[in-house]
Amino acid sequence: MLQPIKLNIKSLSAVAGGIVLVGLVVVYALHGNALGRPEHIKPPSTLALKTKQCPRCFVVDHEVILDIPDLCVDRGVTLVIVIHVSADRFVSRETVRNTWLSEVRNKEKFQNVRYFFLLGNTDSESVRQDIQDESRLYKDIVQYNFDDTYRNLTIKTVLAMQWLHSRCPYSKFFFKTDDDVWVNVTNLLAVLQIHGDKLERALGGVCRSVTVVRKTSSKWHATFEEFPKDVYDPYCSGTGYVGGIAVAKGVVNVYTQVPYFYLEDVFMGMCLKLIGYGTKYLQHFDNTRGPEIDECDAKLGGYVTIHKITSQRMIDIYRRIC
Repeated sequence: MLQPIKLNIKSLSAVAGGIVLVGLVVVYALHGNALGRPEHIKPPSTLALKTKQCPRCFVVDHEVILDIPDLCVDRGVTLVIVIHVSADRFVSRETVRNTWLSEVRNKEKFQNVRYFFLLGNTDSESVRQDIQDESRLYKDIVQYNFDDTYRNLTIKTVLAMQWLHSRCPYSKFFFKTDDDVWVNVTNLLAVLQIHGDKLERALGGVCRSVTVVRKTSSKWHATFEEFPKDVYDPYCSGTGYVGGIAVAKGVVNVYTQVPYFYLEDVFMGMCLKLIGYGTKYLQHFDNTRGPEIDECDAKLGGYVTIHKITSQRMIDIYRRIC
């Protein structure tokens, strides 16, 4: 069991008072009409992938369908939590709202914390309509008109960075995660209390530099044409990373100069290198133990993130009395 993070309660209150949790909901872009099909991303030139930089490698400019323009209207927002989720995962979003995100939603404990779910588009008219109804009810969804596939996750992340830069320019930090991750917001704030100065111009989480996987049977494989180097630049696992809003601004400024790569967390690492920012490994972020972790360990073990948590398991952890 990890040791619980020690924090100064008074300092934490000050931090929490300015935190915006932006759960990134993939924005539905009904481009042109209510039944508009999602935009598809053209793959970049393989020639561009062989260089460290390229002029306007690809451009992300997708119309937003659902938005929350006043989410960060209060300049006191410190943290924005971005939650990536697929359009049709209604149960997953509802589970997240009613478990680890519930304290953020009622705003009693984290008064200045905000969140939003980020979604892409879908071909299903009924799903699109249900998402619009969901958005009217909760007002926590951002949706863009793009094909929300695994190979387009980099597009999704760039859209998240653009949204943060545009809608939350005065917030201090953002935290990106996925809908199958258990998050302890109190521990996240404690991490910012301890490491905030270093994270203003860096990403923190499960950060590393690993060898490129070439086996085509792997979910994360990359051909030499897709990524010609043998080792990735340092990056933080997309299951949960936190950084300063300056990082979002930096990515928006440089992403068109970076060859497109479908692993969004690796792409973020490539952008960080070009910006001149770094990564920081944070002990309390976990992306492997989810399936076997004890429920009380998940709640009280000092973790910030725990990956591979199903909706039912998330409910069980939340309800468990330890």
